[in-house]
Amino acid sequence: MVNPNMLTKISNEWEYKAAMKTIESLLNKATEAGGFHKLPDEEATMLDHLSKLAEAYEDNTLKLMPIVLKTPE
Repeated sequence: MVNPNMLTKISNEWEYKAAMKTIESLLNKATEAGGFHKLPDEEATMLDHLSKLAEAYEDNTLKLMPIVLKTPE
């Protein structure tokens, strides 16, 4: 698991994959528990923090969004 207290920015693919693995684990735990409100505060904060870092990496490095549709010429 990634320690979100030490991570302020995702800088490479390894950190991104580690963050995504932790996010997936927390999402699964929340689902099995019956919702996000069932996560302990520390894990809910970790999920929020890592999600924001992953989104920033996706936007700035992977350029996943926005999807630009090409119009026919």
